[in-house]
This record gives sequence, structure tokens and C-alpha cells, in this order.
Amino acid sequence: MTVGLLVAGEIEVRTALAYIVTQLLGGTAAALALSAVLGGADSGLGATLLADGVSISQGFLLEVILTFFLVNTVLNAAVSGKAGNMAGLAIGLTLTLAILMGGPLTGASLNPARSLGPALMSGQTGNLWLFLVAPPLGGVIAALLYTGVLKSRD
Repeated sequence: MTVGLLVAGEIEVRTALAYIVTQLLGGTAAALALSAVLGGADSGLGATLLADGVSISQGFLLEVILTFFLVNTVLNAAVSGKAGNMAGLAIGLTLTLAILMGGPLTGASLNPARSLGPALMSGQTGNLWLFLVAPPLGGVIAALLYTGVLKSRD
């Protein structure tokens, strides 16, 4: 999301970097806290993993597409102001559908910060790169579509 907003020119580089670092630290701290509450990482701590039968390329593409839809909705509903008071509903419904569709297949990460902490704390880092690269790529594609085609020209 943050990378998409940065590429769309909606936030400054310094702010984006601060957000990214804070999100990654927050996700890791949350996974550490969950590990402490659960008495260890045996549960996987919500680590995003590819389901059996889902290849790396399929998982990558799914994460790109799902994140594209989420960032596209944020840009066109909330950032543009076109959805007014309904922006939150549009974003929430898009996120719900992305989780329902992608959850069983990839864990529906949609954000590297959501995947980093659980992966580090549980030691399940095998495909972590996928969840660190695919969501920002989906956000960048959404931002390019928004700035190149959909953004209102004043």
C-alpha cells in the first residue's frame, strides 16, 4: 500500500520510508508478542505460506493481483475522494474478498509487514521473498494505472 501511494505521488519518500520501517517493526513485534502469548511458534503465528498445489509463480501472481485490487480501491475510493464516506466500505469489502479468495491459497499477505514478523518468529522463511516482493509490485501497478489513466486531471 505504502509503495503504491509513493509511486502515485500521494506521499513523500521520507514519509513512505518511515511508514515502511514502522510497519515492518510493528509486524515483527506483533509476531513476537503472539509467540509469547502462545508459548512458542508451533502454531506458525499466521505465517503466510503457499497451499499445497500452489506453485511459487502462481502464488506470486495471486499476491500481485490481490494487492493490485486493494491498492487500486484505496487510490480510487479514498485518495481520489470519489467514494466519499463510502471509501472505507469499498476498501473493507475489497480486503474481505481478497482474504476470502487468497487466504486459502497464499495466506493473502497483501503487505510485507504482515508476512515478515510471523516468518521470522516461526522460522518459516522459505518463500518469504515472494511476500516481500509481490505485494509492492501489485501496488506499483495499481499506482501506475491510477496516475496514468484513472486519476482526475485538474
